[in-house]
Amino acid sequence: MPGVSGLTSSLRDRNACRRYLRGAALAVVAAGAWLSVHAESRAGFLEGYQAFQAEDYETALAELEPAAEAGDKRALFLLGVMHRQGLGMEPDLEQAAALWTEAAEPPGADAFAQFNLGVLYEAGDGVEQDVDRAIALYRQAADRGIAQAMLNLGVLYAQGTSVDADQEQALRWFYEASLAGNETAAGYLDSLSRTAGQEPPFTGSWQVVDFASSPDRLAWTRYGDQLEALLGARLRLGRNAFRLGRGVCGRPVFVAGTAPGDMIFHASSGAVSPLLSFEPDVSTDVSYVDVVCGGTRQASLARLSETRLIAAYAGGYAVLAPTPSDLVARAQQGLTDLGFDPGPVDGVYGPRTAAAVRAFREAVGIRSNGAISEGLMRVLDNALAMTATGAG
Repeated sequence: MPGVSGLTSSLRDRNACRRYLRGAALAVVAAGAWLSVHAESRAGFLEGYQAFQAEDYETALAELEPAAEAGDKRALFLLGVMHRQGLGMEPDLEQAAALWTEAAEPPGADAFAQFNLGVLYEAGDGVEQDVDRAIALYRQAADRGIAQAMLNLGVLYAQGTSVDADQEQALRWFYEASLAGNETAAGYLDSLSRTAGQEPPFTGSWQVVDFASSPDRLAWTRYGDQLEALLGARLRLGRNAFRLGRGVCGRPVFVAGTAPGDMIFHASSGAVSPLLSFEPDVSTDVSYVDVVCGGTRQASLARLSETRLIAAYAGGYAVLAPTPSDLVARAQQGLTDLGFDPGPVDGVYGPRTAAAVRAFREAVGIRSNGAISEGLMRVLDNALAMTATGAG
């Protein structure tokens, strides 16, 4: 795999990149992957597709044109491929662009048409060159899982000739493309990560204090022992440093990003509220980071505030607080005042604090575990108030 200089050189070889990308549409169709995502069949399309695969382009054209006139986006895409490649006709980039433009429009937009139209706009083939338009089309295709579109975005941001260079964006798109199975992107990710992705978007020492899941997911019932063992685990984030519990990564790559809060929560669990015992502000953008070690994602972390991180885990979230934590110190002080023994009031979650939390939970009849949640704090505050007035 090329080093950083090799990566830079290959990214700047625009002709080689374009040659590679221009054949993508035909390769996808030949592989059958494109057809597999289009289950519904319109009269004439399937016959046209089969003729296309058999290289009987005269029959393909006769079958596909009526389907395209009837609005079949797949037929429009295939006809665009034929015009672009000159299959059964003279190559016509302008006609290919026109067909793909129609196929790329909603409703029922074809993701491969969006991608290939983006290639034309990036290169200025058959259309006036418009890199911004190309990026918008690549993003639409990438959002629908087209790995090649993700790769193209990474290339554009890494080389910084047509758009402003952005190494973080490049790293993110190479990472997404590699997750989607693109081996070229995986190689670029490895090379680029030697100079980028060494700084996480947030740093510090954290501790797992709670685990939350939606009510319809019986996580504590199913995975109680594992979740209990997770509580108190330490997270360390810093330049070239990642440790979570006993897991250590020798050369972490931090793939940072921001996303709307509601997207973060839906992506992690499929639901927003009442997942957590506190109300997250899902209307604002959330900073998050995927920690990649040896090409494998080790953790995905989102920062909700200065005092709260969440990590997707077991269909819900591990909730982390700083080390030491004001929340943990408050719980320790309250437990001490009620006669439980959490150890020193130092804001550090440890075995004695966990045992005191479990004992208190059992005493008041709530779910017995060591989690320090906002719900626990409300019960603890109520118990302290009742004790102070002699009511309980």
